[in-house]
Amino acid sequence: VILDVADSKSVAAMAEWVRQQVGDRGLWGLVNNAGIVTPVVPTEWLTKDDFLRVLNVNLLGLIEVTLGLLPLVRKARGRIVNMSSIGGRLGLYAGGYSISKFGVEAFSDTLRRELHALGVKVSVIEPSFFKTQILVAEKPPAHLGRPADGGEEQLWAGVLRCLF
Repeated sequence: VILDVADSKSVAAMAEWVRQQVGDRGLWGLVNNAGIVTPVVPTEWLTKDDFLRVLNVNLLGLIEVTLGLLPLVRKARGRIVNMSSIGGRLGLYAGGYSISKFGVEAFSDTLRRELHALGVKVSVIEPSFFKTQILVAEKPPAHLGRPADGGEEQLWAGVLRCLF
């Protein structure tokens, strides 16, 4: 099954496929691992759509997948594991990445408390820096602006301070 977590139709099709596979047994485990980070540029250069692109995958997609499969996980008294990041505890990047991971942390905490009495466990994994495809730089979108006042160097310095 190919899944695009940012596409509600894709998520609904996946949830239906899983329901057909597990039947009355329910689903013992769900691991939400999809994530993107780019663009990583000074915040001033971004648009609302740049933030939405990251939030739609890292946070809203995770929530939609979870909601689609939650009745099955609850039925099996299973476990949900959400991949977050150290960026969910400390703002690391310009753009939507840390914002989305803070949201994953909050959603997971809420879900953990709601589902505890029902025997469902919710965990968060907060990996640090590992060399994965998420760190592969992609070409910045063409719409990204540049400061008219020549402050580009100072803006990049601020981004780098967030990272290191």
